[in-house]
Amino acid sequence: MKVYSKFDSSLLGEAEGVKPEKDPGEGRIVNPMKVARAILENLRTLRNNQDMLAIYSSETGKTVDACRRELDSSILHLEIGGLRKIYDIFGERSVNSRSFSMDAFTFLDEGMPVFSLVAQMISNMARGKAQMIVHCENAPLTTMYLTEGISERYEQVGSMLFDLLPDVFENKGKLPEWTGEITVWGSERRIDAMPFHVMNSGFRARLTSNFPVLIRNYSGISPAVDRVMEMSFNSISNAGMRGQIYMVPDKDFVFFRNRIIETVKRMADDHYGAESSVNYFPSKEHSDRTRQKVADLLKVGWDYIDELPETVHILTDQYGDIQEGIELLDGPVIQVMHYSSLMDCAKRIEKMNFGDRLDFYGDSMNDYDFLKEYFGSRRKVISGKSMNEMMPDFIL
Repeated sequence: MKVYSKFDSSLLGEAEGVKPEKDPGEGRIVNPMKVARAILENLRTLRNNQDMLAIYSSETGKTVDACRRELDSSILHLEIGGLRKIYDIFGERSVNSRSFSMDAFTFLDEGMPVFSLVAQMISNMARGKAQMIVHCENAPLTTMYLTEGISERYEQVGSMLFDLLPDVFENKGKLPEWTGEITVWGSERRIDAMPFHVMNSGFRARLTSNFPVLIRNYSGISPAVDRVMEMSFNSISNAGMRGQIYMVPDKDFVFFRNRIIETVKRMADDHYGAESSVNYFPSKEHSDRTRQKVADLLKVGWDYIDELPETVHILTDQYGDIQEGIELLDGPVIQVMHYSSLMDCAKRIEKMNFGDRLDFYGDSMNDYDFLKEYFGSRRKVISGKSMNEMMPDFIL
């Protein structure tokens, strides 16, 4: 598969995915801890490869610095929890690869493909599942470079790690009822000797869209503003900022608005400089679509803050009605919306068409419990977690 830059259509490279020719149905002796260490070693190699970082930046629309921070988070995820999880289950012993059942598909996230690859490989291996990795079409080259490096470093991993073409599936994001063949990436070899189960399995790919942030009182303003910077400039999504909407009580609305404006004015140029001048949006289509959505919001009462750097946009809605279907906006757009009561806030969030999380900033356990009960399984209420703690939950 040829890989092109999103910005100037230049050819970045071609993902071939050369894999061992051994029949995957035969099984091989594999050491899970050696697999995990091979992943870690190749992450470190990738982090220090300037050419691949530049390609990764062009593939995803993130700055090189944001790509490097994603790799740092992937390394930290492995060092803090991943290696320990594999060791607790397998120790240093080797097992037959046929003991890993073949029903775990790993869909790579468009916004953080490397982190999702690492997190899901560790999770699947810990559950005794072999890896069938569906590389997303937006960034196959970097993730293929990583998986090929793992296979070269530890050849036995080729019996439990298989790279798959993304167009095998009719609907990216949901595994359909499908009984056809799966082809190994970069070759004509079919995977048809494995006992994997696809029918009605309900696998889904989760994309790392941002999510509503609920500020309950004055004490939550400062950490919530810090989260704007952490969430946006570490690029949890391929567009940098995406779908960021902050729910603020009436009495604190003006203070929060002024605080976030001053923070963005002070920091935006450092994070959105010349290097990332093409990286505000994943593509021109995303840019045009977001521009139209912003225009639609201005028509229904949202206000545009116009004293900001041209690289970041803030929209505010201080006393607007509850609107139907507030959608996720690609690109560097922050939305600030008021609410009059906790129930009013919950109803507004319920009408949003993005994000299955809610980031809660408040001191009251009663408020927290109310939100958990109100949303039930529809949204997961998060409180007091760092981004590094949150990332695996985004992906898995």
